Amino acid sequence: MIKKKICLLGAFAVGKTSLMKRFVNSTFSEDYHSTIGAKVDSREQEIHGQQVRMLIWDLAGEDILTVVPKTFLRGAAAVIVVIDATRERSLDVAQSLAHTVRESLGDIRIIYAINKQDLVDDEVIEGLKSQLNTQESVVVTSAKTGDHVEDLFLDLATSFLAPSAGVQ
Repeated sequence: MIKKKICLLGAFAVGKTSLMKRFVNSTFSEDYHSTIGAKVDSREQEIHGQQVRMLIWDLAGEDILTVVPKTFLRGAAAVIVVIDATRERSLDVAQSLAHTVRESLGDIRIIYAINKQDLVDDEVIEGLKSQLNTQESVVVTSAKTGDHVEDLFLDLATSFLAPSAGVQ
């Protein structure tokens, strides 16, 4: 079995916990409860005949006054940086977090998830994508409807498989 740690980062209330709950439990709640510290959950998935266990760390939201403890990032195989499509300011926080991750962990896989796609039009999404100006992967999601949440995590899990497993 392949076991990998994935960290979810982003500003407060961008939907990190909702993305994790949608993926792990196939649930969504309109109730907002701020994460304090970190919540950890996992999901096992068979991919190309191999079991992959994703340990998903949902880290407390960041703003100007808080900083994600770098010890929470230790051992991560990948980071998903979440952006709230309804709050452009969350893009700045996301880019700052990605920079911090690169400084702390070096060459690690970073994926940007533009969440809450169900609340904005395509023009807003395209505007956010163009402002990212990154070589990293960008996935547009909705934790509420479930759109592309499975794709986000399962594509990442597939990337953890060794080339010898027949996956490129």
